[in-house]
Amino acid sequence: MFFCTRTQTAGFTLIELLVVVSIVSLLVALLLPALGQAREEARGTVCASQLHQLGAAFHAYVRDYGRELPAYAHGNTTTDYGYDPYWHHVVSPYLGRDDSHRFGYNGPDATLRFLPCPSRQADSFFIQTYGVVYPTIFAFQIPPSAPGSSASTFNGSAKLDRIPSSAYIAADGQNWYGHRASAIINPDASIPWGLDTDTDGDGIDDTSWEEWLHYPQPGGGTGLHNGFHPVHNRAGNCLFPDGAVKRFGLVDWALNKGGFWGVGLPDDLNAYK
Repeated sequence: MFFCTRTQTAGFTLIELLVVVSIVSLLVALLLPALGQAREEARGTVCASQLHQLGAAFHAYVRDYGRELPAYAHGNTTTDYGYDPYWHHVVSPYLGRDDSHRFGYNGPDATLRFLPCPSRQADSFFIQTYGVVYPTIFAFQIPPSAPGSSASTFNGSAKLDRIPSSAYIAADGQNWYGHRASAIINPDASIPWGLDTDTDGDGIDDTSWEEWLHYPQPGGGTGLHNGFHPVHNRAGNCLFPDGAVKRFGLVDWALNKGGFWGVGLPDDLNAYK
């Protein structure tokens, strides 16, 4: 005589299931930040490549214009400053675009968008994602006859081959600054631009209060970090005169690690002439 026996399959108890769920949740919590940082590193690499292209464009420009970098902006009239064209207008043709395309533009007009930093979403206020160092490297070119101008203070930007290799010339930036181009103000250029405000509570001054005070009003300041924008895991890509791109953390930037702000000549726009 044969007897049929029924075997019981053991299943998870409620406690065991909760333990498994807890372990999976813990692993996800541990992995997500690492995955986010890895994704941001990839975006930062794309951004660095774009800044490298900007460096190549600057080198091409100076070969055509007597070794001098493009002016931050031009004053074209004798009645007011004009502020046209900006540096990005004259650089865009060297990157295969006409002057209506702004290098790094991420504003509302998608037809003009050109090589924006991939870590920045398109918006209508911050219309530029890369900034140039003002005023000790990039400066205004304004006719001496313009009101308030003089040949000694508004005669354009630096000569590229005069800039020390340790000084950066452009970087990730975010500001309005009253003009349609970004500037990253050299904190050593003048007393009002010195870093005197700790905006993140780490005990290190990282912003000029003068620039923060008038921000974000059009015509006002550059905002946080004098316009420097450390968007890649709290670090920003910086372009150097030889075309190299290096990344600096916010603390390194605020402490002027290696002197990469360059020289600061108070109220003088003619450094590296």
